[in-house]
Amino acid sequence: MQAIMTAQRSDSKMFHKLVNAQRKSGKTILSELNVQGEIHTSKDDILQGWNKHFKQLATPQTSNENVEYTDREFDIDVIEEICKNNASPIIFTEEEICQAIGKLNTQKSSRYLRHHALLDAKSAFDVVNHNSLYRKLFLSGVGGTLWLLIRQLSTNALTSIKWDGLTSEPFLIQQGVRQGGILSTELYKLYVNDVLDQLEDNGLGKYIGDIYCGAPTCADDIALVANSPTELQVMISTVENYSKHEKYVLQPTKSVRLKKQRQ
Repeated sequence: MQAIMTAQRSDSKMFHKLVNAQRKSGKTILSELNVQGEIHTSKDDILQGWNKHFKQLATPQTSNENVEYTDREFDIDVIEEICKNNASPIIFTEEEICQAIGKLNTQKSSRYLRHHALLDAKSAFDVVNHNSLYRKLFLSGVGGTLWLLIRQLSTNALTSIKWDGLTSEPFLIQQGVRQGGILSTELYKLYVNDVLDQLEDNGLGKYIGDIYCGAPTCADDIALVANSPTELQVMISTVENYSKHEKYVLQPTKSVRLKKQRQ
Protein backbone atom coordinates (compact mmCIF):
# COMPACT_ATOMS: atom_id res chain seq x y z
CA MET A 1 0.00 0.00 0.00
CA GLN A 2 2.83 2.40 0.80
CA ALA A 3 4.30 1.74 -2.66
CA ILE A 4 0.96 2.68 -4.25
CA MET A 5 0.71 5.93 -2.31
CA THR A 6 4.31 6.84 -3.18
CA ALA A 7 3.75 6.10 -6.88
CA GLN A 8 0.56 8.18 -6.86
CA ARG A 9 2.60 11.26 -6.01
CA SER A 10 5.55 10.64 -8.36
CA ASP A 11 4.89 8.06 -11.10
CA SER A 12 1.39 7.76 -12.59
CA LYS A 13 2.25 4.73 -14.77
CA MET A 14 3.63 2.80 -11.82
CA PHE A 15 0.63 3.87 -9.73
CA HIS A 16 -1.86 2.32 -12.18
CA LYS A 17 0.30 -0.80 -12.55
CA LEU A 18 0.35 -1.34 -8.77
CA VAL A 19 -3.40 -0.66 -8.46
CA ASN A 20 -4.18 -3.23 -11.18
CA ALA A 21 -1.92 -5.75 -9.48
CA GLN A 22 -3.71 -5.25 -6.18
CA ARG A 23 -7.10 -5.65 -7.84
CA LYS A 24 -6.02 -8.99 -9.33
CA SER A 25 -4.80 -10.15 -5.93
CA GLY A 26 -8.28 -9.66 -4.47
CA LYS A 27 -7.06 -7.38 -1.66
CA THR A 28 -9.50 -4.51 -1.18
CA ILE A 29 -8.49 -3.17 2.24
CA LEU A 30 -7.38 0.47 2.14
CA SER A 31 -4.95 1.50 4.86
CA GLU A 32 -4.14 5.03 3.65
CA LEU A 33 -5.97 7.72 1.68
CA ASN A 34 -4.50 10.90 0.19
CA VAL A 35 -7.01 13.74 -0.33
CA GLN A 36 -5.34 16.88 -1.73
CA GLY A 37 -2.09 16.15 0.06
CA GLU A 38 -3.76 15.31 3.38
CA ILE A 39 -3.07 11.72 4.49
CA HIS A 40 -5.85 9.76 6.23
CA THR A 41 -4.87 6.50 7.95
CA SER A 42 -7.33 5.29 10.60
CA LYS A 43 -10.66 3.72 9.67
CA ASP A 44 -12.74 6.71 10.81
CA ASP A 45 -10.23 9.15 9.33
CA ILE A 46 -10.34 7.48 5.92
CA LEU A 47 -14.14 7.68 5.95
CA GLN A 48 -13.88 11.43 6.63
CA GLY A 49 -11.39 11.69 3.77
CA TRP A 50 -13.85 10.08 1.36
CA ASN A 51 -16.58 12.35 2.70
CA LYS A 52 -14.41 15.43 2.10
CA HIS A 53 -13.55 14.34 -1.44
CA PHE A 54 -17.11 13.68 -2.59
CA LYS A 55 -18.51 16.70 -0.76
CA GLN A 56 -16.11 18.90 -2.72
CA LEU A 57 -17.27 17.27 -5.96
CA ALA A 58 -20.90 18.00 -5.03
CA THR A 59 -20.21 21.68 -4.25
CA PRO A 60 -19.81 24.25 -7.06
CA GLN A 61 -16.52 26.15 -7.00
CA THR A 62 -16.96 29.85 -6.24
CA SER A 63 -16.01 31.95 -9.26
CA ASN A 64 -17.17 35.17 -10.86
CA GLU A 65 -16.31 33.90 -14.35
CA ASN A 66 -19.36 33.36 -16.60
CA VAL A 67 -21.76 33.76 -13.67
CA GLU A 68 -24.29 35.47 -15.95
CA TYR A 69 -24.28 32.43 -18.26
CA THR A 70 -24.79 29.53 -15.88
CA ASP A 71 -26.26 30.90 -12.64
CA ARG A 72 -29.67 31.83 -14.00
CA GLU A 73 -31.76 31.29 -10.91
CA PHE A 74 -34.28 33.85 -12.14
CA ASP A 75 -34.81 31.74 -15.29
CA ILE A 76 -35.34 28.63 -13.19
CA ASP A 77 -37.91 30.39 -10.97
CA VAL A 78 -39.88 31.51 -14.04
CA ILE A 79 -39.65 28.05 -15.63
CA GLU A 80 -40.79 26.39 -12.40
CA GLU A 81 -43.85 28.67 -12.23
CA ILE A 82 -44.72 27.89 -15.87
CA CYS A 83 -44.41 24.15 -15.26
CA LYS A 84 -46.56 24.33 -12.12
CA ASN A 85 -49.29 26.12 -14.05
CA ASN A 86 -49.20 23.44 -16.77
CA ALA A 87 -48.69 20.43 -14.52
CA SER A 88 -50.93 17.38 -14.70
CA PRO A 89 -50.67 13.97 -12.97
CA ILE A 90 -48.42 11.36 -14.60
CA ILE A 91 -49.76 7.86 -13.93
CA PHE A 92 -47.87 4.61 -14.58
CA THR A 93 -48.92 1.06 -13.94
CA GLU A 94 -46.51 -1.45 -12.40
CA GLU A 95 -46.56 -3.42 -15.66
CA GLU A 96 -45.54 -0.34 -17.69
CA ILE A 97 -42.63 0.35 -15.32
CA CYS A 98 -41.38 -3.25 -15.59
CA GLN A 99 -41.59 -3.11 -19.40
CA ALA A 100 -39.61 0.15 -19.45
CA ILE A 101 -36.88 -1.30 -17.24
CA GLY A 102 -36.61 -4.31 -19.51
CA LYS A 103 -35.99 -2.09 -22.54
CA LEU A 104 -33.03 -0.20 -21.04
CA ASN A 105 -30.05 -0.18 -23.40
CA THR A 106 -26.74 -1.00 -21.71
CA GLN A 107 -24.65 -1.40 -24.85
CA LYS A 108 -21.57 0.73 -25.63
CA SER A 109 -21.27 2.61 -28.92
CA SER A 110 -18.42 1.90 -31.33
CA ARG A 111 -16.12 4.58 -32.75
CA TYR A 112 -15.12 5.42 -36.32
CA LEU A 113 -12.05 7.70 -36.56
CA ARG A 114 -9.98 9.68 -39.11
CA HIS A 115 -8.29 12.97 -38.12
CA HIS A 116 -9.54 12.55 -34.62
CA ALA A 117 -9.37 13.36 -30.94
CA LEU A 118 -10.94 11.74 -27.89
CA LEU A 119 -12.03 14.20 -25.20
CA ASP A 120 -12.64 13.38 -21.55
CA ALA A 121 -14.26 15.78 -19.07
CA LYS A 122 -12.89 15.80 -15.53
CA SER A 123 -15.50 14.39 -13.10
CA ALA A 124 -18.05 15.07 -15.84
CA PHE A 125 -21.20 13.76 -14.15
CA ASP A 126 -20.22 15.31 -10.80
CA VAL A 127 -19.94 18.95 -11.89
CA VAL A 128 -23.08 19.48 -13.99
CA ASN A 129 -24.57 22.89 -13.12
CA HIS A 130 -28.17 22.28 -12.01
CA ASN A 131 -29.61 25.64 -13.12
CA SER A 132 -28.05 25.34 -16.57
CA LEU A 133 -29.19 21.72 -16.93
CA TYR A 134 -32.84 22.37 -16.06
CA ARG A 135 -32.96 25.45 -18.24
CA LYS A 136 -31.73 23.32 -21.16
CA LEU A 137 -34.27 20.64 -20.23
CA PHE A 138 -37.14 23.14 -20.45
CA LEU A 139 -35.89 24.61 -23.75
CA SER A 140 -35.72 21.09 -25.20
CA GLY A 141 -39.49 20.77 -24.77
CA VAL A 142 -39.77 19.06 -21.38
CA GLY A 143 -42.20 20.99 -19.19
CA GLY A 144 -45.09 20.72 -16.79
CA THR A 145 -45.18 17.85 -14.32
CA LEU A 146 -42.29 15.97 -15.88
CA TRP A 147 -39.91 18.96 -15.57
CA LEU A 148 -40.95 19.47 -11.95
CA LEU A 149 -40.47 15.77 -11.19
CA ILE A 150 -36.97 15.61 -12.71
CA ARG A 151 -35.88 18.80 -10.96
CA GLN A 152 -37.23 17.56 -7.63
CA LEU A 153 -34.80 14.63 -7.82
CA SER A 154 -31.90 17.01 -7.12
CA THR A 155 -33.59 19.68 -4.99
CA ASN A 156 -32.14 19.58 -1.44
CA ALA A 157 -30.82 16.07 -2.15
CA LEU A 158 -28.46 14.59 0.45
CA THR A 159 -25.93 11.78 0.21
CA SER A 160 -23.56 9.92 2.51
CA ILE A 161 -20.39 7.88 2.04
CA LYS A 162 -20.45 4.23 3.11
CA TRP A 163 -17.07 2.59 3.54
CA ASP A 164 -15.94 -0.53 5.41
CA GLY A 165 -19.15 -0.76 7.44
CA LEU A 166 -19.18 2.94 8.40
CA THR A 167 -21.48 5.70 7.12
CA SER A 168 -20.43 9.35 7.02
CA GLU A 169 -22.47 12.43 7.88
CA PRO A 170 -24.79 13.41 5.01
CA PHE A 171 -23.98 16.42 2.83
CA LEU A 172 -25.93 18.45 0.26
CA ILE A 173 -25.57 17.70 -3.45
CA GLN A 174 -25.39 21.13 -5.09
CA GLN A 175 -24.24 20.06 -8.56
CA GLY A 176 -23.89 16.99 -10.73
CA VAL A 177 -26.08 14.08 -11.80
CA ARG A 178 -26.11 10.78 -9.94
CA GLN A 179 -23.42 8.27 -10.89
CA GLY A 180 -25.19 5.16 -12.17
CA GLY A 181 -28.60 6.87 -12.22
CA ILE A 182 -30.98 5.72 -14.96
CA LEU A 183 -31.60 9.30 -16.12
CA SER A 184 -28.04 10.54 -15.63
CA THR A 185 -26.69 9.62 -19.05
CA GLU A 186 -29.67 11.16 -20.85
CA LEU A 187 -29.49 14.34 -18.76
CA TYR A 188 -25.75 14.69 -19.39
CA LYS A 189 -26.23 14.21 -23.14
CA LEU A 190 -28.78 17.03 -23.05
CA TYR A 191 -26.32 19.13 -21.05
CA VAL A 192 -23.57 18.88 -23.71
CA ASN A 193 -25.83 18.75 -26.76
CA ASP A 194 -25.46 22.50 -27.39
CA VAL A 195 -21.77 22.15 -28.20
CA LEU A 196 -22.49 19.25 -30.56
CA ASP A 197 -25.03 21.47 -32.33
CA GLN A 198 -22.40 24.23 -32.56
CA LEU A 199 -19.99 21.87 -34.29
CA GLU A 200 -22.61 20.71 -36.79
CA ASP A 201 -24.08 24.17 -37.43
CA ASN A 202 -20.58 25.50 -38.21
CA GLY A 203 -19.96 22.64 -40.64
CA LEU A 204 -17.02 21.30 -38.62
CA GLY A 205 -16.18 17.62 -38.93
CA LYS A 206 -16.83 14.67 -41.21
CA TYR A 207 -19.97 13.83 -43.17
CA ILE A 208 -21.05 10.55 -44.70
CA GLY A 209 -23.16 11.79 -47.58
CA ASP A 210 -25.38 14.42 -45.99
CA ILE A 211 -25.26 12.75 -42.55
CA TYR A 212 -23.15 14.59 -39.97
CA CYS A 213 -20.79 12.31 -38.04
CA GLY A 214 -18.13 14.76 -36.87
CA ALA A 215 -18.73 14.32 -33.15
CA PRO A 216 -19.95 10.82 -32.20
CA THR A 217 -20.72 11.00 -28.50
CA CYS A 218 -21.69 8.62 -25.72
CA ALA A 219 -22.48 10.55 -22.53
CA ASP A 220 -19.21 12.22 -21.44
CA ASP A 221 -17.08 10.52 -24.13
CA ILE A 222 -16.76 12.82 -27.16
CA ALA A 223 -14.87 11.80 -30.28
CA LEU A 224 -14.04 14.51 -32.82
CA VAL A 225 -13.63 13.38 -36.45
CA ALA A 226 -12.26 16.08 -38.78
CA ASN A 227 -11.19 16.50 -42.40
CA SER A 228 -7.83 18.04 -41.53
CA PRO A 229 -5.57 18.78 -38.55
CA THR A 230 -6.51 22.49 -38.73
CA GLU A 231 -10.23 21.73 -38.62
CA LEU A 232 -9.66 19.34 -35.74
CA GLN A 233 -7.97 22.09 -33.72
CA VAL A 234 -10.94 24.41 -34.34
CA MET A 235 -13.28 21.67 -33.10
CA ILE A 236 -11.18 21.12 -29.97
CA SER A 237 -11.19 24.88 -29.26
CA THR A 238 -14.98 24.99 -29.70
CA VAL A 239 -15.48 22.24 -27.12
CA GLU A 240 -12.95 23.85 -24.77
CA ASN A 241 -14.73 27.23 -24.92
CA TYR A 242 -18.05 25.53 -24.18
CA SER A 243 -16.55 23.73 -21.17
CA LYS A 244 -15.40 27.08 -19.77
CA HIS A 245 -18.91 28.52 -20.17
CA GLU A 246 -20.43 25.53 -18.39
CA LYS A 247 -17.77 25.43 -15.64
CA TYR A 248 -16.31 22.00 -16.28
CA VAL A 249 -12.76 21.07 -17.23
CA LEU A 250 -11.40 18.86 -20.00
CA GLN A 251 -8.97 16.31 -18.59
CA PRO A 252 -5.63 17.03 -20.32
CA THR A 253 -4.07 13.69 -19.37
CA LYS A 254 -7.03 11.67 -20.71
CA SER A 255 -7.98 13.79 -23.73
CA VAL A 256 -5.84 12.71 -26.66
CA ARG A 257 -5.29 13.64 -30.28
CA LEU A 258 -4.61 10.38 -32.09
CA LYS A 259 -2.07 10.17 -34.89
CA LYS A 260 -3.13 8.71 -38.20
CA GLN A 261 -0.94 5.78 -39.16
CA ARG A 262 0.57 5.76 -42.63
CA GLN A 263 -0.45 2.93 -44.91
